[in-house]
Amino acid sequence: MHIEVIFLDIDGTLFYNNEIVPSALEAVEQLQKKGYTLALCTGRSVLHAKPVQSQLNLHYAVYFNGGLTQANGTVIESHPIAPDVIDRMIEFGSGHELPLIFHTETEAVSAKPVPHRYEPLLRRYDFPAIRLTDVDSVNTEPIYQANVMMPPAYDTITKSTFPECYLYRWDEEGVDLQKGGSNKSVGALRLLEHVGCQPEHALHIGDGGNDIGMFQTLGMSVAMGNASPEVKQHAKMTTRPVDEDGVLYAFKHLGLI
Repeated sequence: MHIEVIFLDIDGTLFYNNEIVPSALEAVEQLQKKGYTLALCTGRSVLHAKPVQSQLNLHYAVYFNGGLTQANGTVIESHPIAPDVIDRMIEFGSGHELPLIFHTETEAVSAKPVPHRYEPLLRRYDFPAIRLTDVDSVNTEPIYQANVMMPPAYDTITKSTFPECYLYRWDEEGVDLQKGGSNKSVGALRLLEHVGCQPEHALHIGDGGNDIGMFQTLGMSVAMGNASPEVKQHAKMTTRPVDEDGVLYAFKHLGLI
């Protein structure tokens, strides 16, 4: 196995209980010393991922589940949601009384205050500050992702209402909506092209359903021990859970550090 580039998921992989797992930070530092190219590959927005990216001193990242890819702060791949679809999302959220948070490259915005009962959810996922604005101002910048606060009972109607979008559930009370055809592997392949690395020489470690495409695309894949059975079956290796030093264990087991 010859690995040159390593992609890292954040939540449930590097991040647990609102902080980077110390042993995961140790693993990243050791990998950097070994000369591997490292990149975040996350469903988080740019704003939401930046604190982790800065702490790890990483120069490459795939955000929004592949909606936006940057190399050294420069956008090299971009898949925003069409403005007319955003308008329909606003109508849908209003009609079903579902809170919506929209993410541009630089901020999180909402046309209505997010109800207080969702505050524990936002804190649990370390959400960035949300700027409240009027409906007409929401759609003035490219939007890469919408968070909809809704239970699973709404999944079917949401998918049928927005067939051009990809829905990813990250909590019993929340989903991401983004442009269809855009997933982590799309951004990862563009980044690999940018750095001159073939997919068979890249590795991804993650724990969610949005990581399956990466597992199927790259040469090596590692599922966290806290991943679901469905996710694990697509990975070439399963490591320990995030709270049992899964990242450090995986890279030591593979002989990368």
